[in-house]
Amino acid sequence: PYSMNRNANVYEETLGRDIKLNKMGSGSGGATFSFAISPTGDLDVVQGRKNIEQAIEIKLNTTRGELPLHQGFGFVPIIGAKGTRNLNFNLYLSLNDTMLSDGRIEDQTNVSFDANIIASIPYVPVTFTTKG
Repeated sequence: PYSMNRNANVYEETLGRDIKLNKMGSGSGGATFSFAISPTGDLDVVQGRKNIEQAIEIKLNTTRGELPLHQGFGFVPIIGAKGTRNLNFNLYLSLNDTMLSDGRIEDQTNVSFDANIIASIPYVPVTFTTKG
C-alpha cells in the first residue's frame, strides 16, 4: 500500500492513520471534535503514535451507548457512583475494557487513581503496550 510517510517504520504503520480531529472543548458535558484542515486546504491526517493517542482520546470522551450505531464504543461512565474503594476498581475495569477494545493495544500498566479527587481528574496516567 501507498505510504504517506516514506520514513515511517513498520511499527508506526501498524498504528495506522486516520482523519485528524481537533478537540473543540466540552459542550454539554462531553468533548466535541472538528475536522482538522491541512495547510493545503485538504482534510489533515494523523498517523502512527499520534493516531492511537487520538483514538484513545475520542474513546475516553465518548460515553458508551452515545453512538446509536456503535453501542459498544466508548467509556463506561462512572459518574454518580459512590466514592468507595470499589470506585477505583470499577474505574480501572472501565478503563481496561475501553483501552483493550482497540485491537492495537495489547496491555496496560501503571494505572493509578485517587478516590478523593476522582471527580476532578483531568489526567489519568496509563502506560499501554501496542501489538507488534
